Amino acid sequence: MSAQEHYSVVWFKRDLRIEDHLPLLQALQRGPVLCLSIVEPSLWASPDAARQHYGFLLESLRDLYRALRKVGGQLQVVTGEVTEVLARLYRQAPFAHLYAHEETGARQGSCRLSHAANG
Repeated sequence: MSAQEHYSVVWFKRDLRIEDHLPLLQALQRGPVLCLSIVEPSLWASPDAARQHYGFLLESLRDLYRALRKVGGQLQVVTGEVTEVLARLYRQAPFAHLYAHEETGARQGSCRLSHAANG
């Protein structure tokens, strides 16, 4: 494992808080962490996406950014499709682990996460 692979990525999908965030706690136990949120154009182009939802997302990301800053962390927000963003990040700076809450419901990301993690 190279020096770069000694960090973990915590992908903040829908649970945009740091209190009681199990994936974040698990990642922090391993060492350095990159906190990441991905704004996916394909999800926001879907018929059930609304402008007020996007506004709420932006407000929530600002709150998460501030909360992480208060504890010495940083949030990186990237626009793109999950598989492309994670693959690009891994090529640029390979990470050891990827943490995220498992999604349930109509917008499940398990397949996308699995595909992204496996390249």
